[in-house]
Amino acid sequence: MSRDPALELGLQLDYRPFDADNHYYEALDAFTRHVPKEMQHRVVQWVELDGRKYHLVGGRISHAVVNPTWNPIARPGALNAFFKGNPEGKSPMEMLKEREPLPDHYMSNEARVKVIDEQGLSGVWLFPTLGVLY
Repeated sequence: MSRDPALELGLQLDYRPFDADNHYYEALDAFTRHVPKEMQHRVVQWVELDGRKYHLVGGRISHAVVNPTWNPIARPGALNAFFKGNPEGKSPMEMLKEREPLPDHYMSNEARVKVIDEQGLSGVWLFPTLGVLY
C-alpha cells in the first residue's frame, strides 16, 4: 500500500504535494556540539535526576517536554481528536500517553529523505521541536 496521502484518499494530483509543517527532533547534543566547553554552561544542558534526563535551561530544570530524549515518543496524530473539538473531553496529556519507540526517520536525515520519497512529497519545510521552545 502506498504511503502517498493523495493516493490513499483516492485523489489524482498532477503535482507532488509539499509538506509545510514537518518537524524534526533534535539530537541529544544539538545544543552543545558546536559550543566551546567554556560556554556550554550558557546553553541547554542535560541533567539526570532520579534516573530521568531533563534539560537544564538558565540553571533551572525544564519540564516543558515530558521526555526530552524523545524515546519513546507519542504517536503521530495523537492530538487529532483534541483539535477536532475533543468530543471525549480528554486532556492533552492523556492523549499523549500512548507511546512508541522513536522511528529512525525522526532524527536521521537519510531515513527522513527516504520517507519523504515514499510519501510522494516534492519537499518539506522542517521545523525544530525544542528549538521553538527554548
